[in-house]
Formats: sequence, C-alpha cells, structure tokens
Amino acid sequence: MPPASVRADPGAAPPAGDPIVGNRNRWSRAVLVFTGLAPGQWYEFGACMICAAAETAAAAKDFAAIGFAFLAQDRSEVDFAHVPGLARTSMDAHGDWIAGPARPGPGADARALLFRRRFFLPVPAAEVTVVIRSWRNAQPFRIVDPSIRPIGPGAAIPGAGVAPQGRLGRDGRIALTAKPVWFRHGLIPGRPLVFKGQVIARGGTEGALARIAYRDAAGSPIPPPYPGTLATLTMPAFLDIPVHRQAYRFTLKLAPPPGAATVAIGFAAWDAGSDLALAGVPDVLLDDDLRLADLADDTDPGAAAFLARLLGRIGGSPAKGGPGAPSIRPYLDPAALAERPSPLRDVTRLRDGPDACILAEGAIRIAPHPAWALPDAPDWAADPYRSRAWRLAFQSLAWACGGAESPDRAIRDRAVATAVSWSRANPWGRPADGLSLHPACMALRLEALLGLLAAAVQDAGDEAAVGILGGEVVRHAAALAEILAQHTVAGSPLEVQVASALLAAGLALPSFPMARHWTGLAMIALRRGFEALIDPLGGIVEPSYHRRLEILTLALVLLPTLNARPDLAALGTLLDERVPGAWAGLAALFEPDGALPPFDDAPDHPDRVGWLKRLAASRARPAAGAAQCPQPAPAG
Repeated sequence: MPPASVRADPGAAPPAGDPIVGNRNRWSRAVLVFTGLAPGQWYEFGACMICAAAETAAAAKDFAAIGFAFLAQDRSEVDFAHVPGLARTSMDAHGDWIAGPARPGPGADARALLFRRRFFLPVPAAEVTVVIRSWRNAQPFRIVDPSIRPIGPGAAIPGAGVAPQGRLGRDGRIALTAKPVWFRHGLIPGRPLVFKGQVIARGGTEGALARIAYRDAAGSPIPPPYPGTLATLTMPAFLDIPVHRQAYRFTLKLAPPPGAATVAIGFAAWDAGSDLALAGVPDVLLDDDLRLADLADDTDPGAAAFLARLLGRIGGSPAKGGPGAPSIRPYLDPAALAERPSPLRDVTRLRDGPDACILAEGAIRIAPHPAWALPDAPDWAADPYRSRAWRLAFQSLAWACGGAESPDRAIRDRAVATAVSWSRANPWGRPADGLSLHPACMALRLEALLGLLAAAVQDAGDEAAVGILGGEVVRHAAALAEILAQHTVAGSPLEVQVASALLAAGLALPSFPMARHWTGLAMIALRRGFEALIDPLGGIVEPSYHRRLEILTLALVLLPTLNARPDLAALGTLLDERVPGAWAGLAALFEPDGALPPFDDAPDHPDRVGWLKRLAASRARPAAGAAQCPQPAPAG
C-alpha cells in the first residue's frame, strides 16, 4: 500500500518525484501518510534510502531517524504508551534509528539501503504517519518506493485490544470502568501538580472523571472540599473529563489544600457500559520554575548553585547556625543515608562480584579491563580501552562509591574529592563525555553520589564538598524524575533501573521537600515496569536470557526494602506473586554447568555460575525455583 500523501523538505525533487530529506539534523524530514489500515494486526513499513556517494556518515548506526504517529478514524491522534515492535523516542512518540548504507549501492554515484520496520497496530488506530528525519547525514538522501503491508495473523498479541481492569495492556492502555484506577503521588509543599493524558473511546460515552483524595504527612485523610474540584452527594471531590473524540487529550491541574503531603487520583468512566481506556499512565508535571531546564541556568551551572536556586523557590531552610543561602544540611539524616537501599549497586555486586568495580591503591578497577591509575586531576573524557562499557562504568562513579565504603579514611577522602572533581568538570548540559547523560549511567551515578554524600557526612569532611554532592544528588534525582514523569523509558528494563535509583534517593533524604514526589513517581514506574516485564504467570517478555536474569536479580534485591515498609508493601506483594514463577521458568533453561542457551548476539556473562552462587548466598535469594539452581560441573 503506497502512502496516501507525501510531504518533504521544499526544494528540487528528482524526476521520479521521490521525497528528499535534507541534512538539517532533525528539522529536515519526509512525512508519509498511510490510511485505511485495520487495527489489531501486524504491519511492515518498507522503503529504499538512496544517498550520495560523497556521504561521509554512511557507516553511522543512527544515520537517520524514523518516527510513527497513529490516528483514529476521526483523525484524532492516539498517544499510545507502547506500540509493540517500536521504541519510545525523544523526537517522535514511537520510532527507531536507521543505519546508514555503509556499502556502495548499484550505481557509481549513489549508495542504497532497503530498510523495514514491523509494528503492531493497536485499536482504534486506522491511520499511520511515518516521519523520516535527518540526523547524522551530511548530504541529502531520498526515499524510494515507501509502502506499508499487513503481515502475519491478525490480533496476535493478547491484551492489545482492550486492557483488563487494573492491569496494563500490551500497548500500555488502562481500561476504565465505574471503579476508579488509582495513582498515588507525593506532593511538594505548597506546589500544584499537573496531569496530562489521553482517554481513548469506542462508541458513545458520557466521558470520564478523576476522583481526588488528599492526605497529610501522617497519612490521615484531609476532608473535602478541595480547591478547584467538583462535588456531588456520592462523590465528594472530582474533576470532569469530557470526551468528544475517539482520542481526547486532557490536562488537570491540582491545587493541594494546606497540609497536604500526598494525593490519590482515581480515573474512572461515568457510564459503567462505556468502552473507555487511558492511553497510558498520565504524565505528571511540576510548575515550570521547578523544571530542570529552568533550574539549570547556564550562567551558573554548579551543583551547589542549582540546589540553592531550587530550595529558594520551594521555601528551603538556610544553613543552621547563621544566615546564608539555602543548604542541604537541614535535610540530611545520617541514619537514613546510612540505611539507604542501593539496588543497582547490589545487582552489580551479585552479577559481577564485589571487586569488579572499585577504587583501590590509587587505581580504578573496572572488570574485565586492567586497573587504570587515577590521576590527581582526572581526565573525565578518558577512554583508555576504547570501550563503551568502561566509559559508562567510569562516568557512573560506582567505583568511587566503592572507595567511599573503605575503612581507610584516606581512600574515602580521595573518593569524595574525585566526585567533586567530576561535578566541576561536568556542568549540566555540557558533559565531558556525552555517555554520562545516558539514563542508565545517571541512575548508577545517583546511587554512587548518595554513597559519597553519606561518607562526606559521616567523616564531617569539607562542607563545600557536602554542598556539591548534595546538589548533584538533587539535580540527578530531578532529572530522573522528569524522565519517569514523561514516560521516556516506559516499557523497558531501563524504566525499573531508573525508578530503583530514584526510590533510593527518596528514602535516603526523607525530609527533603521533593522526596515524596520522587518516591511516588518511582513506585508507579516500578509497578508499571514490572507488570510490563513479568506477566502474572511468570513469563518475562525480554527475549535475552541474560537480561531476564538481570530483571529477576533487581526484583529480588528490591524485595527486602519493599516488604519492610507498609507504604511500599503492595509492590512487594506483586513481586512475591510473580518472581517465583519467573525464576522457576528461567532456572529450567540452565544447562548442568550453569550456562544458558545462546540467544542471537545478546550480551552474555562470563561467570554466570558465580552470579548464581552469589545470588543464592544473599538475602535476596529466590523464594522458589532455588532447587533448580544449577551447580557448577566439578573441575576436570
């Protein structure tokens, strides 16, 4: 099926009339519209990309970007939280990268590449807009013979039609009935929250509503009426969401009453017979002046300045003992810092061993590479082994956190000073190494910074270092909170990793004004993430066996923290129900020597037996399926 309409960059077109994509990064693009599609089945988009022979970026894996937008029959755009076959992207809601045509094409003056993308078209989408954007290309390229065709059996994915009540569908939708679906969020004192989302409707409907309930810091209900809400005899506080189209976007602004610490918002349908669903978990936004882009001023980007600016806007307390700028000190509880969970670090230790990423004797050891001598003035763009994995571990500062746990005060001081050096060399938005901005790296570094801050507080070290490390903790947590609130990594293992680090920050700084907000976002993302990754029967959607084991290890590491706190126990119960079956299913695949069958070119682990032994010996060991845990073959 060819496109019904084509739009491209203005300019001369070749004789064939093919759309041309220029080389102005994301601003050059071709837009292809396909209509008359039937939802509930798989489709394949295909086209040929022809580049000039002089193209210098032809070997780039992210040569160009492809994005997909989905419209219902009434041409309302549907904001699906997840589309099977596609990933979430920052430029288009769903899409992927297109690798360049590294080899010359059939003509002497051109290079050609045939590319395809398969995706499942969820209900009620009936039209697809494909956007092909410039990214790395140095020369314009053209798109030849674009088309979409159905493939495979229809309705091949259970749950891709209507999501069952209380559980995410495969496309992220949440079915709405007369019984509300509740989300609990922590509040920043005196600040509103804005919820943005979309309701998908099939057939006639009276619309949807959002019920509202506030509680104070002790957990006691605050009785309505609440500012800006409606009320009936049976519903004391709600906001109406009229639905006029098949896909209707809404924005709800909540103004908490005085003393409110948390809010529960419950989405429901007015009519029990309506066919309504949320397109996904709604975005949660703070005021513009609390957004990272507004707080991270380029003219004064330091971590301590960032913290002072943030606390000044939310009414933070000055340093104890005298006047001055707002400080992190009043919010530091040494006991909470010392008892903080470190789920990502625990996963790394179980997977790779306790000495795989450490600072000792003036050198960094990041396995499997040799030790690297740490200079007094570190080069934060260093890449001595030409290894992306080494750079990610180096920028994560996980090795510095290991040094902060050393019994040797000199090593602890060196680790803290090194982290301060990293902060000064990496002003926000201008990193020494761009890989340090990857969410996985930021999540690991947030946990490391918490450990380094705990060491600086314990040793009563340099107060300036405490301010810088505290500012970095808050800045990293704010960045990860925005990533989760806008669902940038939704539906992937990265979502639960980011949420685990943010949960650690919220629990380590319980009196910080944003801590409840961080914890609430983390818990919603963890529940959504694990529900998407592990189904009720224990099946794991991730095809890579290595990543399945990482997902299960993280779930097992989190369980003690979740089950120890009543406010987190609901997620612990969900994991207790799903993890044993998932572990038993994975353990059944192990060979007698502890190996797993190979799966394509997905990452493997050189010492999986050691990983399993460490997991079995830890307090996070599997509750079921442990009997199937393989034993290593005897030597010889």
